[in-house]
Formats: sequence, C-alpha cells, structure tokens
Amino acid sequence: MALWIGATLAAASLQTVRFMLQRQLRATRLSTMGASAVRFIYAAPLAVCVALALTRGDLPAAGPGFWLFALGGGIGQIVGTLLTIALFARRSFAVGVAFTKTETLQVAAFSAVVLGEPVSGLGLTAILIGVGAILLLSRPAEGGTDVTGMLMGIAAGAGFGSSAIGYRG
Repeated sequence: MALWIGATLAAASLQTVRFMLQRQLRATRLSTMGASAVRFIYAAPLAVCVALALTRGDLPAAGPGFWLFALGGGIGQIVGTLLTIALFARRSFAVGVAFTKTETLQVAAFSAVVLGEPVSGLGLTAILIGVGAILLLSRPAEGGTDVTGMLMGIAAGAGFGSSAIGYRG
C-alpha cells in the first residue's frame, strides 16, 4: 500500500513542477501553443519507448474503438494543457491549477455517461465538496469575479477529464 502513496505523491509533485515550467516557458517569448507543444513533442518518443519496453515490442492489435478513445484522450489532454497555460496568463499559478481540479467532478460525469460507470452517492458528495472548496478558494482577493478565467479553468478540467475517460476507455 505504501508504494501507491509514494507514487501518487511523486506524480502530483512532478505534475506541479511540469506546469510551473510550462508557465515559465509561456512567460518567455513562447506562445501558449509553443509552451504546450514542448510537453507533447518531448513526451512522444518517451511514451513510444516505454510502450515498446513494457510490451517487449509485441503491441496488441488495436481496433477502431481503441483509436477513437485514444484520439479523444489525446485531444482532451492537448486542449486541457492549452487552456491551463492560457489561464496562467490571466490569474496566479495556484488559482490556475485549482480550476483544473474540477476535472474530478467532470471525470465522474463523463464516466457515467460514456463508460456507464456511475459514482456512488457518497463519492459524488465528496467530489462536490472538493469542487466547492476549489471554487471558494479561487475567488479573487479584491472581491471581483473573473468569469472568463473561471470558465477557462473549468474547460481545462473538462479537457483533462475527457482525456482520463479516453485513456480509460
């Protein structure tokens, strides 16, 4: 059990560092698209190498359903990343990441609709409490509301949520 806890903490930490580095790239002369492309261009060869190593070069046959889910997952990941990096230009880093965490609620909804896997009542309650806390903590300190920023964050969460469902499917 301790292995998955360590792996989860490491993954969360590395994800935060990755977004921080992408924010720094965006702060230089790179566009939002350029800062996002860095992630996918450098990750693609690594993903292929890992897949080949894990399967020892014997990749399973992939039918049309696989490619449809993979395409949806990939597009969701790209859209989520683009929106998150664009959001960093509007609001603080912490708030930008907080809005993407609405992904949890969206994964639950997408999972129920697309994969036929509903969430229990207790699970849904926990997700709603978490998303509510994110929205409360993300309000601007000066009392104003950045509706565009909120919508961008929620859309980024939707991109990441559809990505999770695509990869799971």
